[in-house]
Amino acid sequence: MTIYKGIDFNVLLPEFHQVIDTNLRDSQINEVHENIVQNIALLDKTLNTNKINSAYNCDTPPSNTYWVGRKSELDILEESSFKACFITGIGGQGKSGLAAHFISSKVINQYDYWDWRDCKEEDNRFITIIISIVERLTNGKYRSYQLARESVSGIINLFFEELGDKKALFVFDNIDNYIDLVNFYPSRGIKELLNKVLSNNHNSKFLFTCRPCCWIRATGTG
Repeated sequence: MTIYKGIDFNVLLPEFHQVIDTNLRDSQINEVHENIVQNIALLDKTLNTNKINSAYNCDTPPSNTYWVGRKSELDILEESSFKACFITGIGGQGKSGLAAHFISSKVINQYDYWDWRDCKEEDNRFITIIISIVERLTNGKYRSYQLARESVSGIINLFFEELGDKKALFVFDNIDNYIDLVNFYPSRGIKELLNKVLSNNHNSKFLFTCRPCCWIRATGTG
């Protein structure tokens, strides 16, 4: 008995593969679509958690659809009274993801306001970043063109004056270009900001992510 008589497998197998491949693609498309929908919903939820209204935007944190683990690190960020925390490690370990997940999971109940800045691009000078933060924090009370001639230290002082006693979370992501690799300590504008973060009285928390390990030894830092 010939079971496969009349069947040309040179034709059948490619057609069979095409059917399977099409179904697989449909499944992948559906999965990607579901991921996009979930990411948009999570992003909308996170973006709408600010209790201080502003018409100005910050950078967008990375999305974490399938976040697992890192509970001890999240607990440290949540429970510590540190004014400044550094998340360090080699590339791909999830530094930005950890900071983003902390925002999406904790901000809505614990903070009035959050702001995310990507400092990766070297051309994006720190003074431009801090001016943009002041503009957003004050909802345009101070515009970028008004602050263009101010010094970094002057704008940082203005930032803390406007921040006042608000409880906010600020993330400065990828600050590698601002790390002194000789002393393993922040340099330039980030150094000035950090010094004020540690010395000023405020209710906010500042997160910094970078690859180099930073040796911060002062009260109220982590």
